[in-house]
Amino acid sequence: MKILIPVDGSKYSRTAVDFVASRSTLVGSNPEVEVLNVQMAIPTRATRVVGKDVVSSYYTDEAERALKPARTRLQKAGITPTVRFAVGNPADEISAAAAKDDVDLLVMGSHGHSALRGLLVGSVTNAVLAQTTTPILILRHRETPPDDSLKVGIAVDGSKFGREAV
Repeated sequence: MKILIPVDGSKYSRTAVDFVASRSTLVGSNPEVEVLNVQMAIPTRATRVVGKDVVSSYYTDEAERALKPARTRLQKAGITPTVRFAVGNPADEISAAAAKDDVDLLVMGSHGHSALRGLLVGSVTNAVLAQTTTPILILRHRETPPDDSLKVGIAVDGSKFGREAV
């Protein structure tokens, strides 16, 4: 199974990493796990002022701050992830990575904002949902249950999409 976990260093993305690390039944015996950090682009004018080397170093440092804990947690669980970062719009980059890498499952943490708050402050998770056809497991921040079992609820409406979900 190929799993993509976008991380930003928040407790919400840590929940996604913890979930994958604790689910050997879900990920199987030889999972391919990629951890992706996306940095928002620094405006071109600012890049010209401080220089490309400084900006590149900033992106690398910020990405490592988010990627290192995720890599360490997964390695402790016996999973050797690939880690990388991209620069751009997070939803666009995550959706593009899922499609390009032919990912089986996207696992994302979510702040759980209301629809109105999501409209006002934006929601990477909602934007990814709108842009991708890759199955997504969205986790709200809470303690990851210690056992490997997973209860799943599937809402169906009789349509072909509902049948596909089942």
